[in-house]
Amino acid sequence: MAVLVGCMVLVGWTLDVGVLERVLPGLVAMNPVSAVGFVLAGVSAWLLQEERAGRGARRIARSCALVVALVGLLKLLQMLIGWEFGIDQLLFANKLETEAASTGFPNRMAPNTALNFLLLGGALLFLDSRTRDRRWPAQYLALAVVGISLPALVGYLYGVTYLYGVASYIPMALHTALTFVVLSVGLLSARPRRGLMAVVTSRNLGASWRAVCCRPPSWCRWC
Repeated sequence: MAVLVGCMVLVGWTLDVGVLERVLPGLVAMNPVSAVGFVLAGVSAWLLQEERAGRGARRIARSCALVVALVGLLKLLQMLIGWEFGIDQLLFANKLETEAASTGFPNRMAPNTALNFLLLGGALLFLDSRTRDRRWPAQYLALAVVGISLPALVGYLYGVTYLYGVASYIPMALHTALTFVVLSVGLLSARPRRGLMAVVTSRNLGASWRAVCCRPPSWCRWC
C-alpha cells in the first residue's frame, strides 16, 4: 500500500491530477519527496518481511531505510536550525511554486511528517536489533509513528486542525497519515512473536507475561 500510494501521488504531480495529490479538494497535497519516502519505506518493509531475508535484500532494505531516515532528519534540522537544505523541493519545484502562488502557502514537508520519516527509517534499520535487556527498539519507534499519525486521522475526521498541524507549518496530508499507520502496523506485524507484539499474539497469559517480563522476579509463577 505504501508503494502504491507513493507512486499514485507521483503520477498525480506528473499529470496534474489533483485527486491523486490531495485525495479531496481543499485538503493538503502530499509533497512529492514524501511520496518517494513512502515508496522507499514500502520497498524496505517488503524486503524485510522475512526474518531470513538474504544479505543482498537486507542491504537494499537498509539503504532505503537510511534514505528515509535522512530525509526526515534533514527536514527537521532545516526547521530547527534554519539551514535551507531544500530536501522537499527536489522534485517538481516549478509546480510547487505554482501551487504556492495559487494557494498562498508553499507545499513543504510537515514537521510531524518529517519526524515520522525519521522514526520509521530508524524502525526499519533496527527491525532485527535487540538491546541488552532484550527489548526491540523498532517496535517502540513504530508505535511512536502510530501515536503521531492516529491523532492526525482523528483531526481530519472531526475537523480539529491542531491534531494534524504543527503551529504555522503546513499540516500533514490525510493520505500521508493513513499510510504511516499502515506501514507502522505492518512493521509490528512482521515480527509477531517478539517483545510487545508477543503480548498481542500470545494465546495464553504465561507467554504474554514472559514476553513483557525480561527478568522475572523469583515469585513470578507465570515464568
